[in-house]
Amino acid sequence: MMLAVALLIALGGVYLVLSSFQVRRVDLRSRLGYDTGERPPLAERLFGYLAQQWSKRGDYGGLEHRLRLAGFWGDPTGPYPSVAAFRARQLMAAALAAIVGWGGGLLIAAAAQKPASLALPLGLLTAPLGLLMPQAELNKAIRNRDDALVADMATALERLANFVAAGQPLGQAVLLFSERPGGAFVAWLRTVAADFSRHGDLAVAVEQMMEANGSPGVLVPFATLVRSHIRLGGGVSEDLRRLAGEMREELKRRITERGYRNTILMVIPAGLAILASLLVMAAPGFVRMMESFLGSSGGGF
Repeated sequence: MMLAVALLIALGGVYLVLSSFQVRRVDLRSRLGYDTGERPPLAERLFGYLAQQWSKRGDYGGLEHRLRLAGFWGDPTGPYPSVAAFRARQLMAAALAAIVGWGGGLLIAAAAQKPASLALPLGLLTAPLGLLMPQAELNKAIRNRDDALVADMATALERLANFVAAGQPLGQAVLLFSERPGGAFVAWLRTVAADFSRHGDLAVAVEQMMEANGSPGVLVPFATLVRSHIRLGGGVSEDLRRLAGEMREELKRRITERGYRNTILMVIPAGLAILASLLVMAAPGFVRMMESFLGSSGGGF
């Protein structure tokens, strides 16, 4: 009976995992703010109220800023368009981790023929791990977006400098360059170009996009360069090429660092496999030693 309950809990956990990663389907009506009747993800349906109350207590750890850095803030297609959505996913993951821990505890208790109440502490211990899972996902998204900006700026700034060197003013060069294909930085420039075409102030457009995206550190030199050029004037193509060279050096440093880190990380699974093999080989000898020790002391299994 206990085994059947544990299997049902495991199936429920699988359903919760699949449902928690459901993303809103976004169309033109929803982007314009109309109510499309689309049901929110399961995490928000189950824990929306608690997430709202948690969000009202304060933005601990600069969560809104970190969501902006990851590019999730205000994006209805992303997993965390708001602080409340992130908190709901945290509560969902914590509940799922507790259920999985409880189900595993039931299986262990059934195998050891122990009371089922012993499974509850295991569920309580695994619940905090669920709170950390969305945090780890958010940290990874921030790193990936930062790396994508550096990789794109390493070449995009050089091409933008060519537009300026050809005689285009910086604002016009941004408008023309944003129409070209590109990566994360060019996508950021497209929004800057759209704002610039509306009010005609490139410095304001860049500043607004910096605030909307959490002011990523890799974009600060470019934003400073634009503000200096607007205020002081003068040529900017050589400064753009110099900044592109700095981004290439930063990209090279990150690739080298990641290669070293991956080399070290590859050793860890091999070490764990060797340790597990040694434990398996040493286990029979350890059991015989314990039998000899207990036999000589008058005990036994």
